[in-house]
Amino acid sequence: MEHADYSVPAYDFRLPGVTSISADLHRLITDLRRYGQCPGRLSVLMYREPVFLRHQFFTNSEWPGGCYATPTMSGGRDGGAVATAWAIMLRKGRDGYINACQRIVEDQWKVTNSEQPPHSTICLKKTLSVEGRKLSMLGATGEMGKKLEELRRGYQKDKEARKEAAAAAAQAIKDEE
Repeated sequence: MEHADYSVPAYDFRLPGVTSISADLHRLITDLRRYGQCPGRLSVLMYREPVFLRHQFFTNSEWPGGCYATPTMSGGRDGGAVATAWAIMLRKGRDGYINACQRIVEDQWKVTNSEQPPHSTICLKKTLSVEGRKLSMLGATGEMGKKLEELRRGYQKDKEARKEAAAAAAQAIKDEE
């Protein structure tokens, strides 16, 4: 965010207590024309020091198929997805991710009806309170916030319910305008 000219406190390896940083590359797929564009279920885990990495590996020398070793508890990953993510990241480049960061923050400003990053609770149309500090949106409260939480839960359970819940939430917000 600093590279996009947003003033934020340090949250990376510059802080002495930070030993690892994770990034879910697939979480930025809100719109395939924007943001991260990486394949689903792809994450990165970075360590401050290589010594922390050795605790991550899983090995089993007594497996019936021979010696088994993997860098994750969930086993190996599809090399195609990893190669695709790497290619996308190289293609987008630093400038592409800086632009994506700016668009994400601008979208947040639109949701909170603010001209600048939220620094505390901001009321949206008197029915939705968006909790935020600095440049990060933390959650929604109030009557509409409860509906949005129900939407989030329903979105994970049933594909058809997702469409209906999203349409209902969008209509409720539109009705408030």
